[in-house]
Formats: sequence, C-alpha cells, structure tokens
Amino acid sequence: MSSTITIIGNVNCQHYQKVKCLAEFLKKSSGDRIEIRGFFEADFDRICASVKSHVPLVDVEVLIFVEEKGEDRILQFGVKSFEEWVGKNYAFFSDDWQCGDFEENMKANAERDLRDSMNPERSYVRMNFVARENGYNGSVLIEFYDDICPKSCEFLKKKLSESSVTRAVKGGWIQLGEDGGAEEGIARESFAVHHQVGGIIGLCPSGAKPGLYGKEFYITIKPLEHLDGNGVAVGRVLEGLELVEKISEIQTMSFSDQKPSVEVKVEDVSEVGVKTGVKDNSDGDIDWKSITRSILRGVMEKFVAVG
Repeated sequence: MSSTITIIGNVNCQHYQKVKCLAEFLKKSSGDRIEIRGFFEADFDRICASVKSHVPLVDVEVLIFVEEKGEDRILQFGVKSFEEWVGKNYAFFSDDWQCGDFEENMKANAERDLRDSMNPERSYVRMNFVARENGYNGSVLIEFYDDICPKSCEFLKKKLSESSVTRAVKGGWIQLGEDGGAEEGIARESFAVHHQVGGIIGLCPSGAKPGLYGKEFYITIKPLEHLDGNGVAVGRVLEGLELVEKISEIQTMSFSDQKPSVEVKVEDVSEVGVKTGVKDNSDGDIDWKSITRSILRGVMEKFVAVG
C-alpha cells in the first residue's frame, strides 16, 4: 500500500518519540510519503487547541494523520491505534523497530530534538519551582529573547535562583521577586515583545523609580495585552506552563494580599544548550497559526477519527 503519513508532536514527549521512531522505520521500509514535525510543548499545545476547535480530535498526545492511497478520507489515530494500523497494513512490520535500549534511545532522541529546535541566538534556562507544603514541584523551560533585549535577559537570568512567588493571580499570572532584594532594576530596553499568548516572562516596573524594570518579574498564563507597553517581556515558557497555572491557583493570604499562603521558591536554575550567536537556516519563531491553517486545509473535508 502507499499512504501519506503526517506526524506532529512535542519533541520532549515520549509518545511523540515512539511514533517518530516507528514512522522513520516505515520511511526506510516503504514507499510512503512521511512528514514528521516536532515542536516545543508550548507551540504544540497551541497547534492542538486550534486544530481541535475545528475537528474532533480523539488524541492530542501526538497528531497522527494518514491518507491512504485511493481513499477519499484522512484518518486521525491515537498512538496505540496507529501502531495497530501499521501492524495490520504492513506485511514486513515487526518489533525490530524497537531495537537496542529503546527507552534510552527515545530519551536521547528527545534531548537531541529539543536542542535542535533551539534558536542559536537565544539562551534557554530550566528552573525548578519548589512548594514543599503542597507538592507543586516541577520544572519550567524558558526561552530568553537575547536577540531582542540582551541586557534585560542577562539581568533577569541572574535573579532567577534567588526568587520566590510574591503574587498569584488565578488563571492570570504569577509574580516573583527576591526576599529583601535591594536592587531596584534596569532601565527599560524594549517593548518589542507583546503579550498575545500565555507563557510570557517579563520585568515588572520597579514602581519607586520610573523607567526602571525588574525588581520583580512575572510569568503570564493567558494573553494579557494590557501589559504591552507596561511590562518588559524578555522571553516565553516552552515547557511547564501547566505548573505555572497550578501555582497561580494556590490560596493567597487574602483577596487584597495576593501573596501565596505557602512559600513557592525557584531552585536549581540551569542553562540548557549553548548560545552560539550564529544564525542557522531555521525560520525563526514558530508561526503556529500558519501551521494550523496548513493542517486544516488538508484535513477538514476528509477527516475521520479512528481513536
């Protein structure tokens, strides 16, 4: 048989790496046209949400679309049902595609794909949130826009490991700062980055000294366009926005005092990858709306959910 298979997923997701490995095995062993596209978690989630608003997706761990030759339909599979479909339709298929230490290979592939997706002009930092009293612990991966506001990025990166959550606005944003921090901030560098999506990290106005930013900083959970021209956005969350949202829901001292009733600190901050400053051949920032439109153009009229 001859089919067109499209795989779209989060590069750091085990399910995507498994399906990708299977698809690459098919690519070597069949004449099928196979397209594999991996994205950061944040971009993949937005693509999924947008596609799901138009077609009834049955599984959003990985988007798997198959158009069989001669069939006027496009099938959408879940991870398990795709593997079953392959086993049924490819006579040569066997478990050989899971050769070697499969779990370790998938982990290594995820790390490689994650680094390959990074913009060499930007820096990437993973920071761990620790809230010992309620178990809201986990890591967040941040992309810093060094190519847009380098001074602000360097300023904030130095503050991360000494910060704790000072304000939690449910479903809106969290605000962080240093306990007893004396530094007032840095002069405004740029308002170039807007707040049209959730997951934006930026410097708050310092308040006492007009024109200074960064005594505290914020991470948004949803689009907050009223912050344009008020907060200096310096990057975005690529992984872990769900954790940030959970932190925003922690009970606060009172309605007027939005400081969390339990301590939430940032610990174990580490830089991921190496910023080379050398441009590659990538297209820059992901235009997830354009990607969504291209998916829907090929899918909507022929869509059949398999499960």
